[in-house]
Amino acid sequence: MGLMFGLLVGGVIMLVISPARGEPVKLQPLPTNSPLKVYVTGSVANPGVYSLPPDTRVSDAIQAAGGLLPEADPNLLNLAAVISDGQRLWIPAKVIATAATGSQNTTSICVKMTPLPPSQEHPLNINTATVDQLDMLPGIGAVKAAQIIAYRDQNGPFTSIDELQKVPGITASIYEKIKNLITISPLP
Repeated sequence: MGLMFGLLVGGVIMLVISPARGEPVKLQPLPTNSPLKVYVTGSVANPGVYSLPPDTRVSDAIQAAGGLLPEADPNLLNLAAVISDGQRLWIPAKVIATAATGSQNTTSICVKMTPLPPSQEHPLNINTATVDQLDMLPGIGAVKAAQIIAYRDQNGPFTSIDELQKVPGITASIYEKIKNLITISPLP
């Protein structure tokens, strides 16, 4: 019996003084729902980047941006859709339709799409722009717009917006006015 007791006490002592084996268990913090960053632009009162809670809907993002402008067309959007982090939410403007009565008792509908003028939020792609679109840029008239297209047709698509300065008639001062309003990349 003494032998058994001695072995038991020796085993307990060895267990207590022996170094720990393996790696300690590390507890990870609980995941937190970080806010979403969403860029709301177009026909809203205050376009910009907003931090919104997870599971935010399109309608909530519009409210965060100050609501819709009178020309906004919310019927083109799914207001109940859940937004995701890093999303760009563009609110379109309404299409203006006018009716005209022609001869022989017929009515035709003319839809007038008013293009948005180029801006930092809606830059103009100089690789796909028409003469009329380029004409909306400050300092660019129909003649310079035609020169831009002729240069593009002759030399291929622009590889950088700086290349626009190679077009005859595009001076450094004109380029400075428009460089933030143009792009060579298609919009998402």
